[in-house]
Amino acid sequence: MTILRQELRERVQIQVPVQTPNDDGGFNRSYSTLKTVWAGLKPIRKGFYIRGVQVDTNNTHEFKIRRAAIDTLGGAFSLGFSLGFTMGAHALSRIKSDFFLFVQRGSTIKGRLFRINQLEDSNERREYYIIRAEEIEEVGPNYII
Repeated sequence: MTILRQELRERVQIQVPVQTPNDDGGFNRSYSTLKTVWAGLKPIRKGFYIRGVQVDTNNTHEFKIRRAAIDTLGGAFSLGFSLGFTMGAHALSRIKSDFFLFVQRGSTIKGRLFRINQLEDSNERREYYIIRAEEIEEVGPNYII
């Protein structure tokens, strides 16, 4: 178990995009953080197979996140139902394809932004999610790796 915990070294914000109207009649895009979690991060090579699944050419990185860390995501959906009604743990996916992952580098506003492409369980113990994502951009003032 200690080895697995050492893999989760990156501070990652799970974010959702937010559009706000601007003065030019268009929209500005920003991101709202839903939760900050510890995650493992590794680059993946294109044109290869991972556990029998061909890696999408858009995917550049693979994240590993504890399932327990994101169990509260999607909890807001239960407010729309009557008292006493509970949704099963698998009724709604906790991580959506329109979410983004922001890897913090030194501060909460400087880092790397990733678009989520795929989500799967890591094994039959259902302890971790494996998320494959595409790196979008580096963000923050004077970004330096």
